[in-house]
Amino acid sequence: MRSVGKDMARISKETLKNQIKKAEEKVIRTGEAYNKACDELKELRAKEKAIEHEELIEAFIKSCRSYERLWNSSKLK
Repeated sequence: MRSVGKDMARISKETLKNQIKKAEEKVIRTGEAYNKACDELKELRAKEKAIEHEELIEAFIKSCRSYERLWNSSKLK
């Protein structure tokens, strides 16, 4: 980390304000990108869960077992 005292002598207040503004804009952009990526991940996981749900229903339909038999065999003992 740089020494604040040395840097203050070399940088104008206006330059510092511009750097701060750019840094804030970067934080906003990266935050928006992060939120977008999280939303996309959430949507993909929901689709994955829906596919798994469909597969489970199809397996149940194709199964020879009754609902009660499947339910009882899936319970933790």
